[in-house]
Amino acid sequence: MMNKNSIAVAPTGSGKTIVAILLCLAEKERLKERFKAVFVVDKLHLTIQQSGLFALFTNLNLMIISSEQNSNSKWEDTKDVDVLFIIHDKYLRMILEEEKKKIFISEEISHLILDECHHSHSNHPYSNILKEVLSREKRPIISGFTASPVGKDTKEETEKALTELQQRMGEAEIVQIVENIESLGQHVPTPKVDDVPIPLSKQHQEAVEKIENIMLELEEKIGYKPTHIRGSSKYSKKLKKWSEKKEHVEDTDKLIDISDKLRVFLETGVIKMKPEDFFFQDFSQLDSDVKLSELSALLKTYLEKEGEDFRAIVFVTTKDSVRNIHDFLVAFGPRFHSKDNHGYGYVMGRSEGGKDGMTRPKQTESIEDFKCGKTKILISTSVVEEGFDVPDCNAVFYMGDITSSRSLIQGRGRARKEGSIFHVLYFTGTKGQEFYEKSKKQERNMKEVLKSKEKDGSCPLVNKSNPTSPQSPVISTPLPQSSPSKIESPTSPSTKNPISELREMCQKSKDPADEYRVDDSAFTTEKIVKVRAMRRESQAKSSKKKDAETIAANAILNNIKLGTPLTSNDPIATEPTRNQCTLLQPNENSKGYQVLLREMTQRFPQRPEFAYKLEEAEMIEGEWKVELKAMGRVSSASGRTKTSAEVSAAKIIWDQIELEEKMK
Repeated sequence: MMNKNSIAVAPTGSGKTIVAILLCLAEKERLKERFKAVFVVDKLHLTIQQSGLFALFTNLNLMIISSEQNSNSKWEDTKDVDVLFIIHDKYLRMILEEEKKKIFISEEISHLILDECHHSHSNHPYSNILKEVLSREKRPIISGFTASPVGKDTKEETEKALTELQQRMGEAEIVQIVENIESLGQHVPTPKVDDVPIPLSKQHQEAVEKIENIMLELEEKIGYKPTHIRGSSKYSKKLKKWSEKKEHVEDTDKLIDISDKLRVFLETGVIKMKPEDFFFQDFSQLDSDVKLSELSALLKTYLEKEGEDFRAIVFVTTKDSVRNIHDFLVAFGPRFHSKDNHGYGYVMGRSEGGKDGMTRPKQTESIEDFKCGKTKILISTSVVEEGFDVPDCNAVFYMGDITSSRSLIQGRGRARKEGSIFHVLYFTGTKGQEFYEKSKKQERNMKEVLKSKEKDGSCPLVNKSNPTSPQSPVISTPLPQSSPSKIESPTSPSTKNPISELREMCQKSKDPADEYRVDDSAFTTEKIVKVRAMRRESQAKSSKKKDAETIAANAILNNIKLGTPLTSNDPIATEPTRNQCTLLQPNENSKGYQVLLREMTQRFPQRPEFAYKLEEAEMIEGEWKVELKAMGRVSSASGRTKTSAEVSAAKIIWDQIELEEKMK
């Protein structure tokens, strides 16, 4: 994987981001200062989620560029960054802007990582990014990660689509988990699938048929030949694009409106028509909330069984469906009495022109409210279908049409808790049922094609339970202070304002030792910030102080959720011991050795020779050279910055203390 382009295929929740971390650590060790990676994501909230795990397990210099963080930053601002996390369209714009200055980003980075790389097709930003990268003579290694690479109606079509994906990613090889797969299953819960077929009444069937006939008449009138199923999202999108340069605007708009309303009905069972709609009479007398009533009954059963710790996601495909379901559940669904809106929240994408959708901050707030338990049921469009990590999610309810194996795999993958269930609600005898059956077949085809690649030797073996296995030479750098078994299913960081979440956690604690504190580093020109909270501490660096604090706070939250050891709070000893060193191991997201070594020296005020002193610091041939005295020991080191040199020197002393204790 390290020396060639690759596509890592693994189940949702199996730790693909951890593999990316290991790749970057190994490459950093090999390339030193020449290492620079760009981690490109498909959704805004994933920039913080993925960077938070890097911050927790590495001391790499990280930076986020999104519409909410460092939004005006240029490529030149990433000069000292090891790993840049950025959303795809923003990265593509950055590439094109720099090309105007004759600066080619693809020639300046060593590694390009594409999260959810199955999107690399058609005119998606991933495809355009890859085209630019592959056009360069000097180019980075490309690594893609996905749980759902391709899925077509036949095995032959699936194999062809997979080959095309490999070609688009620079002749990338497929890498899978094929050894210890049973062991993986013990760490990554697979949700049970529950089909919930709902009979469509005769009256509904007749009404739907009449609507489709009306749509057919309008299509013939305007000369439109549909390429997708009436009432599907692709139908409306294609029709809108087709109509841009056509006449019959009024009839086209009417056709789109009918299609959208038909889709909302098939997803929710709710029909919201106005009396002036010329087909209103066909729906006005129908009892149309049967699908929502089924959903409400299932939620009630869960609430009675799980109590208010229950968490679930409801997926649909339209914003109108999101609103209809949310309003229905708030009014008639089971109550979470301790929560606003009885525990129901929603999130949807932004629409073109900024209307009829949610702003980025509102999306992030809704996602965060669900992650921290403020809301218990999240009704959502596909905006959180991929990569959204909530380990406490008991159930997923898919109300919309599952039109592809990708939607099936990704939607099911949001049910993360042990014993979770993936419920698929659909009207029998409709296209929705046909789509669902076809999606299951596509997934089977995908698995068979991947299995065949394993058998013919074209797919390398990856030993998931032992990342340092000889069969996986790239994964040779263990995560600092963490065993592979501990990070099989990492808890994701918060997606919104980790500072506020951590402050609230500290305020709830009555222990003064848990107080939230922020310290500016002495090296303030480098925007280095240390956060102390809940007896833990973390230090991070970014181009802005607030961003550095956010990364540090996020790392502490992950540290708490993963249950890693607390910073020591034991009484002052007369001599440093190995036990103290173990308790004081720094969070690896930070350059923390100098911070903790300084604190250790402060435990011995009666021993002035133990005092922490940075004796010398000077720039020699482009590198900082420092000499450090602490705990009666002396060390010297060099680094790209004064801070990194000090960290290296502090680590030398730290390791000396630990080694001496081991030899006693």
